[in-house]
Amino acid sequence: MIVAGSPTEAMAQLKASDPDLILTDVIMPEASGPELIDEVRQSSPDIKVLYMSGYTSDALEGRKSIKSEDMLQKPFTPSQLLQKVVDKLTTEQVNEDRFQTKGAQIDFSCS
Repeated sequence: MIVAGSPTEAMAQLKASDPDLILTDVIMPEASGPELIDEVRQSSPDIKVLYMSGYTSDALEGRKSIKSEDMLQKPFTPSQLLQKVVDKLTTEQVNEDRFQTKGAQIDFSCS
């Protein structure tokens, strides 16, 4: 997992990594989540994305269209987040070899 405090920091970190999924807020300082993803997709067009927001759909109206299946409304529980991530990553085959070579282990239990 990579954590970034801003879109600029996220872009710098993403250049040195190859994540399977990006979880980003819709509204942030510096750039919006959709703007960040537009930039990321220039070099990684198939990256999977989940957006999160505490704003109502009315407040988000007029922003770049975000599919409902790509949105996680705040507040959400760890179980809801996990389910969205699993759903997103299993819509297409994830490169399992990559997880094995990096030694990653994923705990799918939520309390």
